[in-house]
Amino acid sequence: MTAELPDDLFTCVKQLLLPHVTQAGDREALLIEAFYIRERSLFYTIAREGRPDTFAVQCARALLDYGCLPGGCTRWRPCSR
Repeated sequence: MTAELPDDLFTCVKQLLLPHVTQAGDREALLIEAFYIRERSLFYTIAREGRPDTFAVQCARALLDYGCLPGGCTRWRPCSR
């Protein structure tokens, strides 16, 4: 990994996402809320199948590939509530 990324990045992402992605419908809803309006190509890039931990790691990889980690995503901004 590069100096910018922690060695345990994928572990941390899994811990963050796992409670929210146990069911296929939950994964779909999470991705819709995050990406469907502003980054539809990213929405369609992230695979939904597999075990929850597999999905979480693949989701993190897709975000890295898209340029969303580290330091926030330059193309996507979460809504501030």
